[in-house]
Order: sequence, then C-alpha cells, then structure tokens
Amino acid sequence: MADIKIKMSINQKIEVINHNKKYNCRIQDIKENCFLIDAPFLLLHDTDIEFLISNDDEVFACSSKIIGHKKENNINLSIISMPYSVMKVQRREYYRLTIAEPIKYSSLPLGKHYKSIHNVPAEIFSKLKTSVTIDISGGGVKIITNENIAAGRYVILEMDIGETLDLLAVSIRCEKDENSKQYRVSLKYVKLDNRTRDKIISYIFMKSRELIKANK
Repeated sequence: MADIKIKMSINQKIEVINHNKKYNCRIQDIKENCFLIDAPFLLLHDTDIEFLISNDDEVFACSSKIIGHKKENNINLSIISMPYSVMKVQRREYYRLTIAEPIKYSSLPLGKHYKSIHNVPAEIFSKLKTSVTIDISGGGVKIITNENIAAGRYVILEMDIGETLDLLAVSIRCEKDENSKQYRVSLKYVKLDNRTRDKIISYIFMKSRELIKANK
C-alpha cells in the first residue's frame, strides 16, 4: 500500500491511462481493499493500471492493479486494487521523473519559430546530436548539452519511448554547470497533441514502476 493516503468518494472522477489513451471514469463503489469504476473499455485482469485523481487542489498519479470485473445495472465495472504507488502531481507542470535516458536533439537557427514539428525542414533532422535526459514529464524534458541553448530558442527532439517520437520544443531555461562545463537545458514541448502527450505520460508511469520495483 502506498505511503501517501488519498481520499476517494463514490461518483468521484478519475482519469485512467490505458494503452497510451486517457479515459474519464467514475468511482462506483469503494471497499476495504479495492474500488470499482465504470469501464467503457477493456481492462485486462491482473494487469497494472495508472490513473489521476484530485483531492481538493492537489492531483495524485496512482498505480493499481485490475483484480476483477462485474456488471451491475447494465454497467460494466472493473475492480481495482487500492493504489500501491501514489505520487503527488502538479497538473500544470505534470509529474517530472528524474531519469537518465538517451535522447537526440538539434537546436534550430536563431530567430526561427515553428508552429509544429511538421513545419521543421527535413534537413534539420540529419543534424541530430546525442544527449541524455535529466528528467522527463508530459510537459517537457531537461537535457544535458555541450552548447548554450538560450531561452526562446527552438529545438527538435528524437525520443525513444518504445517507439520513436519526433518532438518540437523551446528552451525555457539554460544553466551552465561550472564543474562539467556542460549545460542543463529545460525544454517545453510545443504544440504537442494529447495522444503523444499521453504516450509520454504512460512511459513515465512505466519507468516509475520499474524504479519502485528495483528499489524494493
């Protein structure tokens, strides 16, 4: 059971992430060791599930397990274990996972602004450099570079989350590490569609579970 306690109530809305998609569900019943939600999609038995739940002004990202199914009043219900992992989330900024993962990037010419990744000239993608992440979230990523990518400069990213994502981002902060002489660049995604964002969030949940299991 998670150390952080969350409040649940019948008819409370939760956002379930399943197969890189997000669904709005409601809690239909609460038991001592589980709760039931309406499930207009297939949730396989004995698989992990991630969901977001709000308590007052706070939002929590939770991991649970599907432990059964039933039908009541012609409503398909999934039986969910109480969360084994709970993380507080700032929804505006999304949950930020500290992790070192390979990533490729290329800074775009100064003064060039692009509305989406599809507007970036193809030749830019041949200039990708290899870097490593410091942290990843559904709203952006922080990477280490050997160059100063000043705030306001646009960057393209190639991120591997089990599939390759080409992303457009803009630097919002660049700090020099005086010891390594490298730069820590905070990047915010630009015009990221919800489906791609949900894929990144699902990947973050998966990596979080792996880290939790590895540290047990």
